Amino acid sequence: MSTINGPPEASSPARGGVVLATLITVAAVANACGDYHTFLAHSSLGLAGEEPLDLDPSYDAWLREREAIRHPDRLPPVALLLVNGDRDQAIPIDCARRTAHVLGRAYAQAGMSERFRAVVIPGHAHEVGSDVTHELFAWLVAWLGP
Repeated sequence: MSTINGPPEASSPARGGVVLATLITVAAVANACGDYHTFLAHSSLGLAGEEPLDLDPSYDAWLREREAIRHPDRLPPVALLLVNGDRDQAIPIDCARRTAHVLGRAYAQAGMSERFRAVVIPGHAHEVGSDVTHELFAWLVAWLGP
């Protein structure tokens, strides 16, 4: 069994994950999952589902306080785009879809559905190709203006 230790040193507010939402007006993210526990347990970059996830309790608590999927209400009013490939072994697509569902619901409850979009690109793995960059830049231009 593997143990993943400790929270990183949090010397500034910028290290607080979703806490940054109050400083950011727009974000475009490629290859993301808002549930780091699922990422660690099932990603090819983590345990790949081969072992139980055994986190140091303080690190586990630190993650739970910051995971977007557990605190989706912290993100609106940030205009947020998530782009994932459906064949990504590093970011499990089920985790990305679950994150999109939870965040979409939070944006709808905040009356800001237009500020959230999730795109799944068929046939894409973890690479960021031209169709991914097109989605990302189009989102940024739409929210930041020319």
